Amino acid sequence: LKCDSHLHGCAGLLSTKMPARTLVLLTLKEPSGSSVQLQPGSCHLIALYASQKATLAPSCPNVQRGLHVIRTTEGTQKRKDPYATAFGGGTIKSLKEHPKQSHTFTQKDGKKNKTTAAGAYQFLSKTWNRVAPNLGLKDFGKVSQDIAALALIDGRRGLTALINGDLVGFVKAVGPEWASLPSAPSAYSQPKV
Repeated sequence: LKCDSHLHGCAGLLSTKMPARTLVLLTLKEPSGSSVQLQPGSCHLIALYASQKATLAPSCPNVQRGLHVIRTTEGTQKRKDPYATAFGGGTIKSLKEHPKQSHTFTQKDGKKNKTTAAGAYQFLSKTWNRVAPNLGLKDFGKVSQDIAALALIDGRRGLTALINGDLVGFVKAVGPEWASLPSAPSAYSQPKV
């Protein structure tokens, strides 16, 4: 596959050939033997996730906006480090792995509940344990969290809507994944933005 002109704002970030599927820390190895450095929060993440699926997710700015929406509704965006945010606003000491810490909270309906939500997208430990191995993610760092969020968005069939700038369709599609979105099921009984 070749990168096309739909990579708005991504000029110069990728070569004309799709990167190989090898990820070594934060470097993609290309078939030619050269490498491309990944930058957290950049369009590289879209290309990296896309290379896992052998497709190319264009229109990086829309995807970055969607990730920003989730971080905002989950309450992590304004934190000093959204990616190191524990449930309730605490700080995760190490991003080597999902912290798997259980936190008790009161739902909107007054019932007590527990959660292991953590990180910029407030991944539950069971969700992280399901998604991370399938993507080959070795840590809970910024790049890994963004890639996992893209996979969850894609799994809910929200990536195409997001790429096309359909924010309403995107939010509707991914509501079942993130309790803070207005399209989340009422059974979550949690505050929505």
